[in-house]
Amino acid sequence: MRDRKPCVSLREQEALALWVMKLIATHHYGGQPHWTLDQLARHLLIPEVLVNDVLAALEQAGLLKKSADLEPQYLPARPFDVTCVHEVLRAVRTFKDDGLVSGKLGEHDIVAELMQGIDSATSQLLSPRLIKELAVRG
Repeated sequence: MRDRKPCVSLREQEALALWVMKLIATHHYGGQPHWTLDQLARHLLIPEVLVNDVLAALEQAGLLKKSADLEPQYLPARPFDVTCVHEVLRAVRTFKDDGLVSGKLGEHDIVAELMQGIDSATSQLLSPRLIKELAVRG
């Protein structure tokens, strides 16, 4: 069963997304070549399928874009000095979110209220933290 996709927690996916953004931002500010999926996976020692999922989430959220090269490179889709950490976390948390669960469980109940509170608190706490900090602080 080597072909089975590894299962990781949401917390691990968020950490991976922050690491990916840190690496891409560090190369961006250091004038180094842009990362490819293969390079990121090998550097992080994480299976490509997991890195690919995170890259897809970050792309879908408009935080990264990939080049049109044969082996695509990942580039910032917007400046890292205006991209907040909470946006990266939100990208992972909402990736493939089609409302299948929340849409059926109601928008005005206590669970929806709690989920909105979690999102709001995370955003408030992390809003001042920018992706550029991850690159320049090492």
